[in-house]
Amino acid sequence: MTCSGWSVPVSALKSALFACAHTAGVSGRLANTEWRRRRLLILCYHGVSLVDEHEWNPTLYISPRTLARRLDALRRLGCTVLSLPEAVDRLYEQSLPKRAVVLTFDDGYYDFKAKALPLLEARSYPATVYVATERWTDDSSIADLRKSYLSWRCERGGVSCPARALSVMTQSEVADIAARGIAVEMHTHRHRLSRDVDGLRRDLWVNRDLIASTTGRIPRHLCYPDGIYHTSQLQHLRANGVETATTCDPDLAATSAHPLLLPRFIDSEACSKATFDAWVTGVASWIPRRTHVANAVQ
Repeated sequence: MTCSGWSVPVSALKSALFACAHTAGVSGRLANTEWRRRRLLILCYHGVSLVDEHEWNPTLYISPRTLARRLDALRRLGCTVLSLPEAVDRLYEQSLPKRAVVLTFDDGYYDFKAKALPLLEARSYPATVYVATERWTDDSSIADLRKSYLSWRCERGGVSCPARALSVMTQSEVADIAARGIAVEMHTHRHRLSRDVDGLRRDLWVNRDLIASTTGRIPRHLCYPDGIYHTSQLQHLRANGVETATTCDPDLAATSAHPLLLPRFIDSEACSKATFDAWVTGVASWIPRRTHVANAVQ
């Protein structure tokens, strides 16, 4: 955004606006309204840094320190952190508690178990992890990310990639987090949702069956890989036992939201405290923004 010869990033302007709303008391008033109580905030996280990944890619990673502050902010702001199934049920029953929030983590990275899980357990917060099961035996799909990270570290004087950085949890590690109360849900087997109906069905069944045999629980919730979805797929997802699906479209979920098109806010190291608080209170939902991150409609 440009004004009188100088430019300011739109994100910085929004963050300043959110901070002003907080100072003026607007955020607190909106957070206590019936409007906010009828809406669910689903937070999305990807990587949690083992070392310095958040410095390399602050839009994909969040540091454990910042994540801890986010989790503490939920308590400070009077939020109720619910499991995904309970939250969705209560959303459509219109029985949500005040400032309801769900925590989701995409891709099943090892750093979730190493860094995020201890923070969640210390606060008794439920969470959902979406897992792409093909990566249990072959994580080549994230090789490009690892190569980029290693190149960045070498430029800064690092000599190697930290152990387990940008790697996914093994099958036994997924079984362990499930035994510790984390809900493990579907992210497709190959981290790609096929446009072909038979391919979609096979991929979902493999993903579901592997998760079920690993955790002892049949998954019924899906996260679209890379946030990409096609409305023509919704009927086939429902026919194959998918009860809800989350997108990367930023918004609070209202009762008008399609259960297979639930919006989420993606949090990361690049997100300011003011912006995070604004999503929790609901203020951010009133500001113009991109409504679809990666949506192809047929």
